[in-house]
Amino acid sequence: MAITLIRSGKTVARNATKLRRATGMSRNAFAKTVGISSYTMGLIESRYDQKERYTPALSTVIKLATAAGVSVEEFISTSLI
Repeated sequence: MAITLIRSGKTVARNATKLRRATGMSRNAFAKTVGISSYTMGLIESRYDQKERYTPALSTVIKLATAAGVSVEEFISTSLI
C-alpha cells in the first residue's frame, strides 16, 4: 500500500507547479526527469482525477523534491506557496 500525503495534497500541487516552473522545464520534461508520466505530472499539478482528488504517493513526492533541488520538508511546506 502506498503512503500518501493526504493533508498536504493541495500544497504539493501548488509547490510542484511552482518549482517545476522555476526549473524552466515543461511539464513533460520535468516528468521525465522525475521518472513519472506527463499524465501523472498533470494529475499532481491539477490535483484532479475524474472522480476524486489526486494525491501522489510519498515516493513520488520524494522524487519531485529531489528533481526540484529541495528537501521533502521544503517541498510540502506552505511557505513555498
